[in-house]
Amino acid sequence: FEDYLPFLGFFDSPFVGFANFQAMFSDTAFWQAFWNTIIISVLQIVFYFPAPIILALLLHSVISTKVRRIIQSVVYLPHFISWVIVVSLWQQVLGGSGIFVHTLRDVGLPAINVMTEPGLFKALVVSQVVWKETGWGTIIYLAALLNIEASLYEAAVVDGAGRHHEP
Repeated sequence: FEDYLPFLGFFDSPFVGFANFQAMFSDTAFWQAFWNTIIISVLQIVFYFPAPIILALLLHSVISTKVRRIIQSVVYLPHFISWVIVVSLWQQVLGGSGIFVHTLRDVGLPAINVMTEPGLFKALVVSQVVWKETGWGTIIYLAALLNIEASLYEAAVVDGAGRHHEP
């Protein structure tokens, strides 16, 4: 609510009321950033939210505990990688001199630098979040699934769970 000037400080800077908000809401760049944020958030809900649940269900169906633990370790490792490293890795694969571009050129297709294509930015961000965080989210859902007693699964099978009956 102020036109803050560091040399005047908080109490002596001139009061401007809602002028800063009016300037922000009248700026087209603000609205573009606002809608981009909404779209990316919705895409993350649609694509990221079910990913750890699906992966947890798949891992839960793996009978071997050793195999499950190995897969779990591999898929939640990206969570511990910084975003700078994640983007660098994706640049090496999908960037202009990356493996993807070279493969497209080798098979005679036009090369596309996914990392610099504005139309692919939202999909790229969502893909990176899914890749980086799905394994971590899986831990929570898998822990919940592993706490369900085997006798409850057996009782559900006896009761006919999963079978579709016609009326």
